[in-house]
Amino acid sequence: VIAVPGQTVEVRGGTVYIDGKVRAEPYLERPPAYEYGPVTVPPGQYFVLGDNRNNSYDSHSWGMLGESFMIGRAEVRYWPLERAGRIEHEPPAAKPQAGVLRFP
Repeated sequence: VIAVPGQTVEVRGGTVYIDGKVRAEPYLERPPAYEYGPVTVPPGQYFVLGDNRNNSYDSHSWGMLGESFMIGRAEVRYWPLERAGRIEHEPPAAKPQAGVLRFP
């Protein structure tokens, strides 16, 4: 997830900008070779990009990802190394709606 509702995302000159600020992405092998935006992420939507920016079929290709399609959560963090390990989660506050799995 690169940008959340209300944030503005732009890709230009091989750099991703969120709300006009450069997003540091030292993990990328190659910078994006495309231009995108600026676009503000609408409520209930998310802007997602794969790590292999130039070969990923992601939000720069098909648009925002609706919250209803987000059905998982991170269980283990491996980067940065000093924070590697299991991620503790609070139990869900309410039961999810039938057919929709949501995590806070």
